[in-house]
Amino acid sequence: MFLLNDSLGVLSSGQRMFLAAMVSFYNASEGAAMLRRCGFEGLSDLGGLDLQRRQVIADLVLHYNGW
Repeated sequence: MFLLNDSLGVLSSGQRMFLAAMVSFYNASEGAAMLRRCGFEGLSDLGGLDLQRRQVIADLVLHYNGW
């Protein structure tokens, strides 16, 4: 996770949000920490992502069985 955290500084705000949201599906505590560092406050913040990234997150919500 250290490499991912290091990469947050060089990514755009949308890329940071998307990466942190993706991490949160697979590691809730690390993902939550990353989302806080990105300034994520709730699901409505996902509206700042472009359509393709929102679709990936929506597909994970609908189809990811790892809960």
